[in-house]
Amino acid sequence: MAMSSGDGVSGDGAATAGSSAKGSPGTGALPADGPAIDGTQRLADCFERSARRWEMIIYPAMIIFTLFAGIAFVQIYRLTTDIRGVAQQVQPQVGEQLVKVSESMQILTHSIQQISHDIRAMHDAIAAMQKHTAVMADQIEHLRSIDANMAQMNHNVGLMTQHTDTMRWNMANMNRSIARPMNFMNSLVPW
Repeated sequence: MAMSSGDGVSGDGAATAGSSAKGSPGTGALPADGPAIDGTQRLADCFERSARRWEMIIYPAMIIFTLFAGIAFVQIYRLTTDIRGVAQQVQPQVGEQLVKVSESMQILTHSIQQISHDIRAMHDAIAAMQKHTAVMADQIEHLRSIDANMAQMNHNVGLMTQHTDTMRWNMANMNRSIARPMNFMNSLVPW
C-alpha cells in the first residue's frame, strides 16, 4: 500500500527549512521560528509594557505623595507652634482648649509620619517586585531555549519521516524487482 506525499506530516504541509529535495515525500516539519516562540515573545513584550506602565504611575505618585507629606508636616509643625503661642496669650480657658488642639495636631503629625513610613515600606515592596520581575524575565529566556530545542526536535522528526518514506520507496522497488523471479521460482517448486 503506497503512501501519498502528504501522509505523516503536519496539517499545514509546510516543508522544512533545511530540506533541499523538492517534492520528496514526508516533508513537513515546522520551521524553527514557529508560533510558540512568537507567543513567548509577545508575552515578554506585554510584560515589559505592563512593568513600564506601573513604573510610570507608581514612582511619580510616590514622589508627589512624599512631597505633599513633607509639606504638610512642615505646615502642621508651624501651625502647632503658632497655636501654642496664641494659647499662651489668650484667656486660660481658651488656652486650655488650644493646647488640646495642639496635641491633636501633634497626633496628626505622628500619623503623617506613619504614612511616610508606610510609603517607604511600599517602596521596598516595589523593589522586591522588580527583583521578581527580573527572575521572571530569566525564566522566559529559559522558555525560549526550550522552544528552540522543540523546534529542532520537530525538524529532526521531519528528517526521520523523510528517511522512513525513502526506505518504504526502496522496499517497494526491491519488491517489484524480485517479484517476477520469485513467481517463476514458485512455479518450479512442488510444495
